[in-house]
Amino acid sequence: MILEDSLRERGNFIIVALDYPVLQKMVDLKDVPELHDKIIASTAKYLNLPIITKDESLGSLPHIKTIW
Repeated sequence: MILEDSLRERGNFIIVALDYPVLQKMVDLKDVPELHDKIIASTAKYLNLPIITKDESLGSLPHIKTIW
C-alpha cells in the first residue's frame, strides 16, 4: 500500500494539489520569504484552515491562524 492510499483510508487527511488557485495565494504572501512556508501558508489561506505548527515565522503572521 502506498502512502497516499494509507492516508485516504484513515479519513482524517486530504491531499491538496499544488495548483493554480494555491499558487495565486502564494503571490499575495509577500511576508513569507521561505518557499515551503509559503506553500503551507497559501494552502491554508486557500482552504480557510488553520495551520498546526510551532514555527514562529508562520505563527507570527496576522493573516494566518495557527494552532499550537
